[in-house]
Amino acid sequence: MRTTNARGTATNQMKCIMKHTKKTLAALGLALGWLTGSLQAQSAVVVREWPFSSNANPAGPEVTSSNFEEARATVQQGQFASGWFEQDSMLGTEKGIWDLGRKGTVTLSKWSDQTGPATASHEITVRVTQWYDGGIYGTLATVDVPGARLANRSQAYLMSGSIGNWVTDETHWMIDVGASADSVVVTSPGNGALIDKVSLETPIPIVVPPTLSIQSAVKGSNSVEVSWPVAGTLGWQLEANPRLEQSKGWAPVGGQPQVIGDHLVVTMQKEGTLFFRLRHP
Repeated sequence: MRTTNARGTATNQMKCIMKHTKKTLAALGLALGWLTGSLQAQSAVVVREWPFSSNANPAGPEVTSSNFEEARATVQQGQFASGWFEQDSMLGTEKGIWDLGRKGTVTLSKWSDQTGPATASHEITVRVTQWYDGGIYGTLATVDVPGARLANRSQAYLMSGSIGNWVTDETHWMIDVGASADSVVVTSPGNGALIDKVSLETPIPIVVPPTLSIQSAVKGSNSVEVSWPVAGTLGWQLEANPRLEQSKGWAPVGGQPQVIGDHLVVTMQKEGTLFFRLRHP
């Protein structure tokens, strides 16, 4: 096994991220007549990379497109491991390498922005850049995501050294509805593995604002009905504000919503101008 160290420079394509907000205006309008409104869901992807520029263990991602910074990579060295080293001329120009030894592991944890079972199926991508020479290092490390199922796997050759190549092993995993997956485990084979970089690509959970409707409860009456779909709205709170420019003027609307058909409905007396929104805590 090897003894030296530092940081991988092979570049993985990063996808653009759009910031996610949970407090959002679902609809607004006067408490007179009809108004319906909705916001389109935004898709976003978070990429986190561990190029191992130091021997920090556990280590946070050195490259990230998320404000959620609790993700960690923990290295457990196996038998005959040499640990972290900066560089070896026989391995090309790559820097920051973990010699995991036999059956050593790199475990990525706390990378999910959500807890509990998935409410929608989604895919995550794991990339492991490692040394391959067809001999001692002739078998790639395995990747496992407990709770997810492997969708596909592919390899790409990156930079060459004098006796082998750096290879990025890419695996795509599906997390089905109702399943929980919050760790990734990279395990070296019996002859060991030299790991230069690990990256993880995950979706951001998106809160989709429901459509809010406002109409007169009974024609000619002094009351209005505010309604929104039942499906997918667990935890949303109806709030009202008499003046939209007052950001601190939003307050929960009293009264328990009634289930009518496939909608939740709140009926109230009209009291001048009111603006309404649905807010997710």
